[in-house]
Amino acid sequence: MAQTSSQKCYICTDKYSVFYCYECQHALCAVCRERHDKIPAVSGHTITDINGIDLSNVQSDNTRYDIPKEPTLPYVPSLNKTMLYTEILEYIQSKTDTSLCKNCFSKEEKLVEIVEENRQLKRDVDEKAVGLTAESNEVRRLRISFKDMEIKYAKKEEENESLSKEIKLLKERDVDEKTVELKAESNEVRRLRISFKDMETKYAKKEEENESLSKEIRLLKKGYVMN
Repeated sequence: MAQTSSQKCYICTDKYSVFYCYECQHALCAVCRERHDKIPAVSGHTITDINGIDLSNVQSDNTRYDIPKEPTLPYVPSLNKTMLYTEILEYIQSKTDTSLCKNCFSKEEKLVEIVEENRQLKRDVDEKAVGLTAESNEVRRLRISFKDMEIKYAKKEEENESLSKEIKLLKERDVDEKTVELKAESNEVRRLRISFKDMETKYAKKEEENESLSKEIRLLKKGYVMN
C-alpha cells in the first residue's frame, strides 16, 4: 500500500524525500534527484515516486525486486562515505554558489571590524601589560629600597638604645658621685653647726663672766667713791 513519505532525503537530510532509487536504496528529494541524475556513475539507476512504493517492504527485502546490493567501496576517511556519495557531494559542492549575499557580506564586514577591534584591544592590552611590568619593576625597586631603609633604621635604633644605656650609666655615676659629695658636705656642715653651737655656748658663758665682772667693777667703783 502506498504511503505519504515522512522520510528525509538521504543526501541533504533537510527536505522530505519524493523519489526512491532502487540501486542506491535511498530516498531523495527533488533537488538531490536532479543532482543524482547528472552524475554519470548513477545516472542510469532506477528511480520511482516514493509515494508509489511501500518503503518497509523495499528496505526489508531487496530480493523482491531482484536488485543486487551496491558493492561496498573504500571509505573516504575525511567524509566517512562511500565513493559513490563522495562523487555526489563533490558535484553538489561544485554547483553551490559560495558568493555571499548582501546580508552575509554585511555580516562578514562586521565580523572583520570585530576582529580588527579585537586585535586593537590585544595591542592595547599588550601595551598596558608592558606599562604594568615597568610599574611593577619600579614598585619592586621601591620595596627593596624601603627594606634597606628599615634595616638601617633598625641599626640606628640599636645604636640609639646603646647610647641611651651609656648616658643612663653616666648619669647614674654622676649622681652617685654628687651624692657622695653632698654627703661629705652635709657632714662638714653638721660638724660646723656643732662647732658653732659650742662657740655660742662659750660666748654665752663669756657674756655671763663679763656681766659678773662688770657688776664687780661697778661695786668697786661705788665703794671707792663712798670712801
